[in-house]
Amino acid sequence: MNLHMKMAVAVAALAGTTMFLPALASGTPTPLVIPDIPGVAALPGIAAPAATPIANMTVLVTKPDVAVAGTKFTISGKGLPANKSVTLTWGTATVTWMVDARPDSVDYLGRSATKITVVLGAATTDASGAFTASFVAPKDFGGIHDIYADVDGKQVAKGGFLIARSASITPKRGPIGTMLTITYAGLGSSLYEGGGSLLYDNKYVGAIMANWTRGTAVMHIRASGPLGRHTIEVADAISFKYLNIQQSPIPWGTGKLMRFTVTKDAGRPKARIDWPVKVAPTLDAKTTLQLAGLAKTSGATASLASQSGPINTSVGIAATGLTPIP
Repeated sequence: MNLHMKMAVAVAALAGTTMFLPALASGTPTPLVIPDIPGVAALPGIAAPAATPIANMTVLVTKPDVAVAGTKFTISGKGLPANKSVTLTWGTATVTWMVDARPDSVDYLGRSATKITVVLGAATTDASGAFTASFVAPKDFGGIHDIYADVDGKQVAKGGFLIARSASITPKRGPIGTMLTITYAGLGSSLYEGGGSLLYDNKYVGAIMANWTRGTAVMHIRASGPLGRHTIEVADAISFKYLNIQQSPIPWGTGKLMRFTVTKDAGRPKARIDWPVKVAPTLDAKTTLQLAGLAKTSGATASLASQSGPINTSVGIAATGLTPIP
């Protein structure tokens, strides 16, 4: 069979399969309300009042201007109106998922980032129009954050601070099967900065996202492989690593390398169940067909004795309002 015939057969086969594929949902984008997740940092401040930029805005100096969250830094300005109260604002964002919740499934349609400005703190200029104020870098998304100095409803100066990425692993030694906790902080709020990937001995483990946790991701994996040292990497992209991140649009989006040493084989580790964090639903749409065909006038109700548990858990079911069997 020549190349043209092979191509024709392949096209015909693909065309035939389309009749068996379900129709694609049109998609109604709905942004999910971020649930209350324990341990997640709050917004760095309250919403900042609206301010208008002036034409001859001066420059704020931040020292240092690149550091991880929790680092002490100063903001200095000069040439501002003398003896005035200054509101210092911090540019950040909220990030959530966009979904199409249908009766039989949930389609994830992407992510949505909304830029917001919050109050970082305040200062007062001296007689020469200068000030210096000290702060702690907020636990926030990584990347560049705009800082403005507002005086009497006007943005009179601008600077910035870049929250760098950081990673840690615990423990660093143990037998095969040791549960490792890897924390990666500094993921950004923009699409390109918002994801990474985890690798163990250069083998892909999974994707990393931190949309609802303000840029901090926590992963749990078990140590494997032969005795000795193993390499754990958090890479800069969800799939393939950016080989030249230094010359990319986000050169600060570097990954991190860490080491774990397998000390011995102590046999199969003790079984455990890691439950997801229990949060209150923020979307009321039902995503099963449990109500399909149910009469609107039905007064029947049902309840479960428990709503979670491991495999083989016995669950009691109670129902009322059912039609008696004659």
